[in-house]
Amino acid sequence: MLLLFNYTNLSSYNKLTLSSFPVHYELNKREYFFENERVVLFLISNANVKHDISLLFKKESVKIDFLKPFLQGDYFGVFIEKHIEQITVIRDESGINSGYYYHDPINKNLIIASVMHDITNFVPCELSKETIFQFLYSDYLWDGQTFYNQVKEFKVGEECIFDKNLHLIDKKEFKIQFSSVENTLTEEENIKTLRKKIADAHKKYLNDQNIVLLSGGIDSVAMLIALDDLLDKKRIKAYSYKVKNAINADETVYAKSIANHLNINIEIFERELKEQIEPEDFQKLVLKMNNPYMGVHIFNNNFENNEFVTYYAGQDTRLHTPSVNKLDLFAFNLINKPKIIIKTLNWFVSLIRPLFKPFFNSKNRNLRGLLRLTYVFDIQKYVQKYYFKIDKAYLESYHLPTEFYNKFKTKYYIDLNKIYNQRGLYNTIVELKWKEQYVSDIKYIQDMARMSDSYIAMPFYDMNLAKYKATIPFKLTTKAMFGKSGFGENKKVVFKYLLRMSLKDKIDKKTLYRSKAAPATFYILFNEKFTNVLKKIFVVDLNSEESFIKNYHLNDFVDKFLTKSSAWEEKDQGYLLKIYNTAAIICYYRNSKYK
Repeated sequence: MLLLFNYTNLSSYNKLTLSSFPVHYELNKREYFFENERVVLFLISNANVKHDISLLFKKESVKIDFLKPFLQGDYFGVFIEKHIEQITVIRDESGINSGYYYHDPINKNLIIASVMHDITNFVPCELSKETIFQFLYSDYLWDGQTFYNQVKEFKVGEECIFDKNLHLIDKKEFKIQFSSVENTLTEEENIKTLRKKIADAHKKYLNDQNIVLLSGGIDSVAMLIALDDLLDKKRIKAYSYKVKNAINADETVYAKSIANHLNINIEIFERELKEQIEPEDFQKLVLKMNNPYMGVHIFNNNFENNEFVTYYAGQDTRLHTPSVNKLDLFAFNLINKPKIIIKTLNWFVSLIRPLFKPFFNSKNRNLRGLLRLTYVFDIQKYVQKYYFKIDKAYLESYHLPTEFYNKFKTKYYIDLNKIYNQRGLYNTIVELKWKEQYVSDIKYIQDMARMSDSYIAMPFYDMNLAKYKATIPFKLTTKAMFGKSGFGENKKVVFKYLLRMSLKDKIDKKTLYRSKAAPATFYILFNEKFTNVLKKIFVVDLNSEESFIKNYHLNDFVDKFLTKSSAWEEKDQGYLLKIYNTAAIICYYRNSKYK
């Protein structure tokens, strides 16, 4: 979606003429345009809403508040009331769809786009240094952030109104907030309710053909079973992916197991970078994405533009399956203990903490655990360090400049005075994660949907489902059971008990008892073709008069990448992700600098 308000000489675009200003626009095949005599709607949605909205627009009068429920919580829309020439921009509360804008109220110009980089084709833009370092520190942009000073993002759940003079006259903000009050349902009642709520979250996406991106992990399996609860098997299919030469990373074994168990058709795709990627091709690709992501090189060639096909991705909020270990649970349990005792204990362990700080990057898990133990009595630091990776020593180990570190750190502050139990603390973490990691994860999935003109549903981000999951007793969500290791047969304790039990009647044993085991595969792509193309991008930049790497003092950071001649290993993935992101930012820098 690209909308240009009050611009001229744009003959190649579609045009909507209002008395106060023209609207030039461009939509791709997956985006909608609805119009009647009184109103216009430009819409992006993965939900099955086209038919109902078309019927609604046959009525003469359509109001934004009446329209919203029909959008089913998955939308980015620009609503124009012709008679008063008022523009209302809306974004869903889950952040499934994104929209960006440039606003010049003095010259009465407004640009709205679904890809932030498209705006740079019409407006001179410069990178935001603070945002760039936020991205390099954490690998994420926050809700509302873009890479450019001149471009903003409409925030999650936000509603903005512009008048006929293209002045912003009203802004309604939305805050993701979950109750800390746990529900009073029994374990069995929560198991049944979770199963039903997950199925309900899929209903708005049901299509003639429904294709699950099936990893074999329990979350994607839950989607497959939800669809199996709702549809004839002929309307369900699964895609599963593996990367050639990956060791202990073939999840397709589990995907095939559950698909065969449910008698659902499955296709397996094996990926490798067969051809050399050129810097020009890399730049074209990342300029199509709001969140540059290596996974696009694995997943993006199998989606088709067909309004009767919906794909399903299993990214999750973890509200019903908290990622916690025994030490986390111990730390969380201190939230309601006498503060004077906790402060005293924290003072004591802080004295011995320097002895353990050299272990922060140790290969030995137990040694890292000893350092982690010294933070349990300071829950603020514990959460920041181990849930949000706010760690100055970690960044310095990569030779990243830390001039923005203290300001960056403030974004992750949690008001512990307002939290009274473990559930409340974890829900607060999720509220922050949603504005950081979750919207970023959503973006790369929706980037792939947009690039292929397809529809990708993300049902676990349904806000009604999330609000229920936030009330499940924390003790139940962290309950464990015996299972098996991620890619083997060794017995081990596994989590996500509640979700596993909710699927027990349909899930196969191989998947039911499998431990979480996300495969590490990106380093393999670097050993194939990525290293060569990214080195070219870095060398060209370093040899240019206005080098991004030099201007941002990243020479030491990229030096390891440029000088390493041996193969990359799994342990290098964190560094390689930042290298990939740096290459993408260089493309944004050059694109905005040299137009």
